Amino acid sequence: MSDLISIPPEDASPGNSVVTAGPFWPDIDINDFRESFRVAGPEITHARLVLALRGALLSLRSETIEWKAAQVAAGYATLAAIPADEIDGESVNIHLYRRAIYAFAAADLLENHRDTTATGAGLGRIEESQPTAGDHKRNATHAIRDLKGKRRVKSALI
Repeated sequence: MSDLISIPPEDASPGNSVVTAGPFWPDIDINDFRESFRVAGPEITHARLVLALRGALLSLRSETIEWKAAQVAAGYATLAAIPADEIDGESVNIHLYRRAIYAFAAADLLENHRDTTATGAGLGRIEESQPTAGDHKRNATHAIRDLKGKRRVKSALI
């Protein structure tokens, strides 16, 4: 007789885990990202999530540096202070910011982690039904353009 004890891996980050983004940008709740994008399992550790979210913040900051400077110069010390419509009692700007960060982080995770237990056929089915890293990057870009109040450009190569 063999004894097998299975302890499921912890797939949540510690409570109240956040990545701080500085005085202008709101903090990012790691568990909210984990829940929103169904990030679970032992292969995506808390440390890996933090790394992906920090990378997402760096990407967003590099794309919004001039826009943010203009907002601060206009007297808005935080993203939440910028006048905007609200959805569910929260500024649309905050929703767009969070959407961009989550999409960049999800793209990073997708590019660097695959389910190693899936067969070739299984991976094909997963890839057909799941958003790709490119989809997430597009969503992040759209959110940033919306935040900046810029138009989106659609083009097709013929």
